[in-house]
Amino acid sequence: MSVGSEASPPAGSRSVLQGKGIHKYLGSGERQVHVLRGVSLDLREGRMVSIVGPSGCGKSTLLYLLGLLDRVDGGEIHLADREMGAAGDYQRTQLRNEHIGFVFQFHFLLAEFTAAENLMLPMRKLARWGEEEMHERAVELLREVGLAEKSERRANQLSGGEQQRVAVARALANEPSVVFADEPTGNLDVKNSSMVFDLLNRLCHERGQAALLVTHNQNLAGRCDEVLTMQDGLFVG
Repeated sequence: MSVGSEASPPAGSRSVLQGKGIHKYLGSGERQVHVLRGVSLDLREGRMVSIVGPSGCGKSTLLYLLGLLDRVDGGEIHLADREMGAAGDYQRTQLRNEHIGFVFQFHFLLAEFTAAENLMLPMRKLARWGEEEMHERAVELLREVGLAEKSERRANQLSGGEQQRVAVARALANEPSVVFADEPTGNLDVKNSSMVFDLLNRLCHERGQAALLVTHNQNLAGRCDEVLTMQDGLFVG
């Protein structure tokens, strides 16, 4: 991708989220930093994109903006055929819950809840399914990440790798259009890192979801469909 431009869309894939000319500032006055300087990208169904670059270049800031966890200072974000700039907090929360799944470096599971109950939490917020169907969906998703037999175990009874696999399943619970992963393997050893990445990659491709991975792991990044390099708030190369 050239600086500040969008890549040519792959044939047959549909755009699910677009960022156009995104700017973001942090701080104020003499300490203000221009973190993102007009970044554009197009996330398309069934494709996994990674962003690599040095710490502080704006990778995670961009992910949080695209994930509607923060607001841009300039530019546009389009999700579900809507421009998010004019959307209120309630609408942004609803659209985020319906269309976006997150996997972070830390799993953020509720320790006293079972694996299945952790998956059911975002489903309850969406209120699309009844209790029995939510539980069935949770167990099926856990089966897809190899943990169906541990669906009734509390999160604090699972290993670190298992907890992160539950987090991947939770990100897919509401059938999102796009999945964001911010250093999802940062706390895992090499074996579990590869396992979690492979699960996320396979499930997103099989389900036709777009995925955006922010990582320092060049090996994992290179296994994505597209690698974007960020430097000083811009895509380069």
